[in-house]
Amino acid sequence: LDNTEHRDRVYAMVKSERERLAKELRRLGCTVWDSQASFVYFDCGIDPEELFTLMMSRNLRMGAFPHSRISVATPELNDLFLQYLAEFMAARKSGS
Repeated sequence: LDNTEHRDRVYAMVKSERERLAKELRRLGCTVWDSQASFVYFDCGIDPEELFTLMMSRNLRMGAFPHSRISVATPELNDLFLQYLAEFMAARKSGS
């Protein structure tokens, strides 16, 4: 915490990525709860435990609580998460 430049850079990245994740989750049709933390709770219509298992099958870790929870990560990891989630939701919608 002595390196305020680094701390400020990390805080700014977390805030920016948190806002982007929330926006993209909403665009996918998810219910998203506002957050000021380094994670976002959401409901995408897939059981949180099932979504957890699906994400783990792609080597992405997330939380499964009463609602799904994703921690803010790097832009690249957040992009992968959003891509996989969109795929899972599309497969669910098409019945596959």
